[in-house]
Amino acid sequence: MDEHGVRKLLQAAEETAGAFLRAEDPFRMAVRGDDVGPWDVSEAGWRGTEVIDLGGLRLPRGPGIDFTEFQGRAVPKGGCLQEGLDAVGGAAFLNSAPSALPGGGPKEPLTDPRVVAADRQWSNCMKDRGFTYATPADAYMDPRWRDRTQGAGASVGHTPAELATATADDACKRSTGFMGIAVAVQAAYDRQYIAAHPQEPATFAQGIGRHVADAEKTVAAGTAG
Repeated sequence: MDEHGVRKLLQAAEETAGAFLRAEDPFRMAVRGDDVGPWDVSEAGWRGTEVIDLGGLRLPRGPGIDFTEFQGRAVPKGGCLQEGLDAVGGAAFLNSAPSALPGGGPKEPLTDPRVVAADRQWSNCMKDRGFTYATPADAYMDPRWRDRTQGAGASVGHTPAELATATADDACKRSTGFMGIAVAVQAAYDRQYIAAHPQEPATFAQGIGRHVADAEKTVAAGTAG
């Protein structure tokens, strides 16, 4: 594939990313944030998909598309990402989401009556200030500014409407004690999870420790080479 072909492939990938993000596909819950493109194999939607790894930029591999060399260097089978994952024992411990913990992790209290009541109080406060949202997450995910932070044309600027919404959000969270309630309820579920899984988290932490140690050895070997 020549340089023109690579550019076309990247453009198509960016367009696909925008389409996924605008659709808010529930099967592509981001692990490291939702500001990534369709080549990010840490997202559930691309697990099991064969990709081309260009040193951090990972593209879905289409029929007849392959790279054996990039910028004068040989590309290992599966790409640099796969080579690194193989060296450290796979990606089992790369998922930072609570659901990756043994047993699925602590329950998220989104439907807990205390959180639902806090959402309602916050929503009423926002309505008094001229904003209509059911929950703080709805305000955060408002497409008027979420779409502006994604894809090739992303902007880090903030519109007056976004700033006004954020100001009202902060004021309502403070006046209703929303964050205190949300944190307290989540903490209760966390303690419940820890009590029900006395050994698994420690074993999981040991696995992460081994993973990190293997990664450090791999990096050191690569640096020395």
